[in-house]
This record gives sequence, structure tokens and C-alpha cells, in this order.
Amino acid sequence: MAGPSFLDVFHRESRYPIFDRICSFLPIDSIVALTRTCRGLSELYRYLIPLQWNVDRLLSRFVSDPDRFRSQMGRHNALVSGSVALQFFERVLWKEADLDIYVEQGESAEAFAKYLTESEGYKLNSRKGGEYGQTDFRETRDYTKWSEMNGAHELRAQIIITWDLPLQTILCNFHSTLVMNFFTWNKAYAIFPLPTFVHHKGYLLKPLENYLSTLLEKYSRRGWRIQGQMWPEESRSNHPIQTNRRIGDKFSWMIPFDTLNVDWSKTPDSALEYSTFGVDTIPNDPARSYRIQVDTFDAGVLRHRYLFNSWNWMMFLGERVDALTILELYKLPPALRPAAFRGALSDTDRRDRVGLYRAMIDFQKPPGWTYWDDEVPTWYQAWEQAEAESKKESHV
Repeated sequence: MAGPSFLDVFHRESRYPIFDRICSFLPIDSIVALTRTCRGLSELYRYLIPLQWNVDRLLSRFVSDPDRFRSQMGRHNALVSGSVALQFFERVLWKEADLDIYVEQGESAEAFAKYLTESEGYKLNSRKGGEYGQTDFRETRDYTKWSEMNGAHELRAQIIITWDLPLQTILCNFHSTLVMNFFTWNKAYAIFPLPTFVHHKGYLLKPLENYLSTLLEKYSRRGWRIQGQMWPEESRSNHPIQTNRRIGDKFSWMIPFDTLNVDWSKTPDSALEYSTFGVDTIPNDPARSYRIQVDTFDAGVLRHRYLFNSWNWMMFLGERVDALTILELYKLPPALRPAAFRGALSDTDRRDRVGLYRAMIDFQKPPGWTYWDDEVPTWYQAWEQAEAESKKESHV
């Protein structure tokens, strides 16, 4: 009688303990490689997602009800990032890691803080604030609670209250590409997965300063090599260090979560996934580091704010939403339009968006106002195609 074959080891039902144990040691590139070997393993990665990348199992270390925690994340547009997100993708456990929750200043931040103390039993230990433009965050609140799970120990959580969109804080203020990972209520995102999880390498996103020494040493101890910029021979078309990127693009690694028992967010994924950013070099930096710079984009006919780094994309999008905003205002009787609207028209004719923005400040949009966020993905694809065609023509 013939013994078990190699494929028999990966038979999920009859050999689950062996299958799960072996897969837990396989790096992501090996798992992907196995899916390309034969039809029998083609669904391996998809099958492993709820087993090897289980966000509720990760969160259960910190909260008693992960579904409710993720519902709160969706309700308040919070992001979890830092070492916990890195652990999630790497499938490791660092017991000393905190739960870092990023949420924008205002009602959402206060509501999330109230939930953490009243529903999850955390106690506020300290809070540290800063001046706008002087610090990365408006305020950091440290919480702890005692857990008896797997032996008595203290759990720590931080609410990082941001000045603007939490995503902007993560992109512009983290020290290196290896920690550029986060998850929302329904998905996890790794922005630089190829160097981080395949090559176990990170690139600096900050100039060298003394405060970085502890962070760099910590992640070197955990198995990552860190350098400034990539060397010329590392450059390739599939490398995520690019001047124009967007969240969730082909260079990203996204993992969807089970949301059966989670309240859905009112903010669509596209508001985050069609935020763009780019990586460029820091001038005169001896360590040859990178940086990420983005700005916030909003408009009268968009419910949500987006991040952008490309002036060309901003102008492309701006022309469309400006025209649609003017159309919406013309639907209203003159008496109900913003007082500054007439002056804004002349500014718009000069391709200056400031006048129209000023006209919309504090303007209460009436019932029946049309929003166009669902068209942003289509517009972005049109812009990408136009950019590609323009580049072709320039090389003719």
C-alpha cells in the first residue's frame, strides 16, 4: 500500500492538524508559490486566511468582544496600526506589544475612549497632548487593564487622537516602511508587503535622530534589516517604492475580514483605497531616507475626504467635482445659495478652487443634494489611463 503523497499532507479535512502546523511556518511567498503548482493547491491561500490571519483571535488578547470592537472602529473610522498590525501579517506574537488605535479628534475620539473604559474595562493612566504643527498627534491616551487569560498580566492600549485623518498620520509620521501596516473594521492593509514580509527589510521614512535608535534596534532584534533608500539593483517594476501609489493598489497586500457579526461602517472602503500617496527622497539626508507627503482633498459633492499626493490627479478630480458642485448650487433658488457663490464662479473660471471652497464653508447642504463618491474609483481609472497615454505620446 502506497504511503501518503506530498499533496496528502495538505489535505485539509483528513490531516488538519498537520496541515495547519506546516502552513503556520510557511512565509507568504511560499504559500503563494504553492497555489501556483497545481489545481489541488490553487485555493490554499484563500482557505488559510481565516485560519492563519484571524483578526478576532488577535484582538481577543486585548478586548472581550472583538466584533463589538470592530463595530466601534467602523462607526468612528478608527484604524489599528503599529506593532499589532505587523504581528497580524507576520503571524507572530509579541506579548509586550500595545494595541494602538488611531482616531480623529472630536466626537469620534471621545466616543471610542468612553467605549474602551466603560465596555472593555480599561483605565486611563495618562494623556499627553501637543500643539498643532509641533507634534504628530493632538493627544495620546494610555490605558491599561489586568487580564487573567493565559496567566495574569497587564494589557496596554493607546488611543492616538489625530489632528486630521488617521491615515494621514500613519503615512506621514511612521519611522519606516516595515510598520506601514494597519487594519480597519473589515480589512487589513500592508502598504509595503514585498520588502516587509518577503525580504524582511525596511526603508527609513524619517531622517536619523536619536529617538529612532530604540525603535530601529527593536525591529532589528525581531528579524528585520533596515536601511535608508533601496540600492539601484533593488529597483524593479513590482517594488512598492514608487512616486505614485494608492492604498489597496497592486503593490499592497489586503486581507478581508469576516463581518457577519460586525456593524458595517457608513464610510465606504473606496474613501480609503482611493487615497493616493507617493514616496520620494529626503534632501541632504546622510542616511539617504525616504519620506511620504500627502494633503487632504474634500469637495462639496463628496461626503468623504481623500488624501492625495499627485497635483495632476488633484486637478483632474477637482475640475469634475467643482463643476458638479456648481451644478448642485444652481439647483437651489438664488436666496438659498451661499453668499460668496457669485465671486466663487469667477475664481473657478481661473482654475482657482479657493473661492469655491470659501463659498462652501459652513454651508448646510439641503435634502436632495447629490454626492459623487461612488464615481471616484471610475474617475481615478480614467485619470490613470489619460496619464499613461500622455506618457506614450511624450516618448513618440
